[in-house]
Amino acid sequence: MRNLLAEALPPRSTVPPDSTILPRWREADHHRQAGTTNVLVLGERYGMGSSRDWATEGPALLGVHAVLAVGFDRIHRANLIVIGIPPVKLPPGITPEGLGLRGTDEIEVVMTCPMVTIHRCDGRVDALCVRLAAETSLVA
Repeated sequence: MRNLLAEALPPRSTVPPDSTILPRWREADHHRQAGTTNVLVLGERYGMGSSRDWATEGPALLGVHAVLAVGFDRIHRANLIVIGIPPVKLPPGITPEGLGLRGTDEIEVVMTCPMVTIHRCDGRVDALCVRLAAETSLVA
């Protein structure tokens, strides 16, 4: 596992806008107090081989409101939906590395479209058409 926000970032750490390295739980607490939300951006097979309970409850406790990933483990994807965190699939060919995210970028997830808008710290805005990774059957 590798955090793409900074080189050699310690495990379970993140880089907030002020560029200090903090444990994820402390940054999550800051977001909770500020009334802002968190979005996880991940690679392929997110949730594969993880402890089923904490794989979803951990992000929920950290205030994660959406998970953007290249792909999801089937059971983990279902568990995210049950706990109220939408699993959102990145478009084909888009990877977390290719997004080039920085700690000061803001990610907006609109599930009605569905679309992800990245508001870059330099003022640029990138929009991605995404897909909710939910498999449901509708009964009329």
